[in-house]
Amino acid sequence: MTDTPAAGLARTVAVINGKGGVFKSSIVSSVGGLLAEAGWRVLLIDADIQGNLAEDLGLAEVTDEGRHQLDVIPSGLPLHPVTSGRERLDVVCGGELLEDLDAVMSGRQSRDPQWMHGLAKSIDAVQDDYDLVLIDCPPGFPILQTMALVASRYVVIPTRSDSGSRKGMRAVARRFEAARAYNPDLELLGVVRTGITKSAKRIRDEVRREIQDDLGGSAPVFQSVIRYAEGAAKTVRDLGKLPHELEPDIDRLERARLQRLGERKRREKLATKGGKRKADPSEEAEITLTPSLGGVAQDYAELTQEFLDLLTSAEEGVESA
Repeated sequence: MTDTPAAGLARTVAVINGKGGVFKSSIVSSVGGLLAEAGWRVLLIDADIQGNLAEDLGLAEVTDEGRHQLDVIPSGLPLHPVTSGRERLDVVCGGELLEDLDAVMSGRQSRDPQWMHGLAKSIDAVQDDYDLVLIDCPPGFPILQTMALVASRYVVIPTRSDSGSRKGMRAVARRFEAARAYNPDLELLGVVRTGITKSAKRIRDEVRREIQDDLGGSAPVFQSVIRYAEGAAKTVRDLGKLPHELEPDIDRLERARLQRLGERKRREKLATKGGKRKADPSEEAEITLTPSLGGVAQDYAELTQEFLDLLTSAEEGVESA
């Protein structure tokens, strides 16, 4: 390490939007998990107060809720990631204690001109151990967002089609420009459209045009789209497995669902012989857990390949320059 403030670290990517619920955590965990399976050494950093990465990875019972980040980032000490339980995939957990980190770093703004480099310094100390670092950024907390953007070389912005998500995207664009004062190499890798039904081509095209308008006509937009599948998202977090990890179980889950449907019909038939039976809400919840995991897994696989193509192209452009 040198005395020069760490910033714009190679192959460090911030996934960010100013609004929650746009699939940030799912993109970080799925892209990271797929690349780790492909042989990359990947570090996932959860910089979000919600700590959703732990749920995606099945670590909800062991997360430190951001305690480690609170301990090391204010001093720029090295991160000590923990294993995700998967080969080549490590994680630094987030959670509610990151709110305290935000307060600590906020208090430093007036007396430490390099406060925004705290996360970058902590990553820089371990970066050689990894081929890629993905940061799951919070939708709020400008201090935490700024530290993530200063640490990153590239930015990916997921957005849904609603006005709130696009407003959050525009807010990130402003923070992006502000962060470039400390990290002039920061570059937008692309915008990912999320939460759109796969068959809704008109909506996908419309959202693309709106993104271009919102970001001045120069925003690269991923061809890949992550579909809306609430049942699949719930299954992933309930089981602590990523979509591609559950894909082999899809047939089994579907057979089990159909079996439950058949059993329910038989119970209803017996129960209604003596009068009308009131539906059990718990049964409804179980029945509607229909995992369209195959399609979602394919979406993330396509996104991961496109992410790699764009990352390689960006790095080649830097080398040429």
